[in-house]
Amino acid sequence: MLKIIIVESHIIILDHLKTLLSDQTAFKVVEVVSAGNGLVELLLSGISVDLIMAGLYKTRGNNLEWLLEAKRLRPGLPILVISNVAIATQIREVFLAGASGYLLSNIGRDELFFCIRHTALGGEYISSQLAVRAFKEQFFSPQQNFLSENGRYSVMEVRLLQAISDGLSSQEIADTFFLSRRSIESRRAALLAKAGVTNTASLIKFAALNGLVN
Repeated sequence: MLKIIIVESHIIILDHLKTLLSDQTAFKVVEVVSAGNGLVELLLSGISVDLIMAGLYKTRGNNLEWLLEAKRLRPGLPILVISNVAIATQIREVFLAGASGYLLSNIGRDELFFCIRHTALGGEYISSQLAVRAFKEQFFSPQQNFLSENGRYSVMEVRLLQAISDGLSSQEIADTFFLSRRSIESRRAALLAKAGVTNTASLIKFAALNGLVN
């Protein structure tokens, strides 16, 4: 039986998790705390636990010191983060801090149970929604192209032009597309060269005149 500690400050989410896990004889919730410092105190007390499930819902200013400390105290202890945030920078920070899994809060029960078992055996996991999205953003090469007087534009290029036209920063676009900021800036420079313009305002005007953006 896997012994689980839940770190969760939202009562409704906590009750839902406890209900789901209580229906499974393979899992047992041994303790519940509302914050990361409470988890650290439990680990210092020597509590026996096989896996941690922790909620993380902010998009900015997350303090992951508790996660770093938990991994220092129990290096082999799997920690699953549950969040409603699908931003690449946050996901990256969580994994770099030592998490074994990142789950979106709308995950289905079957996928949740699979993730718990998988990470308990030493694996890593990311919600299937995030995995599919990342795959499409980075590896799918659409065959459809858009024509303008200056040539053909791929779906990815048009999406990037739309994001630039919407006023998103390079970092915001990178988070949306699951790419690095450097990659976005390189693609932006390539679009400027392709359009034959030298600044963002002219690029947006070019895209609008050619029907590439709304």
